[in-house]
Amino acid sequence: MWPFASISDWELKWSWDTDAPAEWTLQVEVSRTGRRSRGLFGLLDSPSMVGAIPEATRIEGLVRAGKDDVLGQRCVLVFPGKMCPGLAAGDTVRLSVRAGGDCFAIEQVS
Repeated sequence: MWPFASISDWELKWSWDTDAPAEWTLQVEVSRTGRRSRGLFGLLDSPSMVGAIPEATRIEGLVRAGKDDVLGQRCVLVFPGKMCPGLAAGDTVRLSVRAGGDCFAIEQVS
């Protein structure tokens, strides 16, 4: 578990499938960001691993706009770092999310 994530965080999952449309667009205020652990000997970054995400970046933040029943909730997302480089605490991002918490797009708003 990430040291500053809590059990009540909403864990979003990165999805490479962009064929289906987003069910919600969420705006999240980033409170923490950093590289995800690469695991023992960097195995989590290996392209041969099913869930491998290149340059995996992990963010934690509060949902500020979007789906009513998650407003104010903390969420966590691990995504490819090149999708939103230079992200820092205090920034706001827009996430495209499907049911089940599958996120397939991230864009820095401010």
